[in-house]
Amino acid sequence: QGYLLARPQERPPRDTRAMLPKAEAVAAPLNEEAADLSALLNPQPSVSQNTPTAEVLEAFRKQANLNSLAVLDEEARPCGIVHRHSLSEALLKPFGTELFARKPISRLMSDDFLAVEVGQSLQQVSRLLTSRARQRIEEDFIITLNGTYLGLGRVIDVLK
Repeated sequence: QGYLLARPQERPPRDTRAMLPKAEAVAAPLNEEAADLSALLNPQPSVSQNTPTAEVLEAFRKQANLNSLAVLDEEARPCGIVHRHSLSEALLKPFGTELFARKPISRLMSDDFLAVEVGQSLQQVSRLLTSRARQRIEEDFIITLNGTYLGLGRVIDVLK
């Protein structure tokens, strides 16, 4: 019997269901025809296009689970995105940190990003993602409301 269910005994209990841990409630699976993207929305912080690169790097250091940061203009509209791996690549080059640390993040941000309205269906977003040849599975996309930044969505969540 072992210790998995209970302490080994000469006569183990017969009702093992009572000893098993309760199954946690599983989140409802996303419907392909979901009315909007609110289930995919991750309200993540964003940065201004004038934010120094060193501050963006520090934000990534403080939050290990942060993969991307949206870069916003003065009207809180997305103008780019910074991915952790891309920023690391740029700063790991010889003299990368010295060259870019004080420069605005707009120098290193990617302006090739996907921004979708929260009202779009999951199927529409899935089509947009698959039509983009350069979209990597670990990269995020930007979710907006009337063009204003709301948060990020993960490509892997759309695929699920």
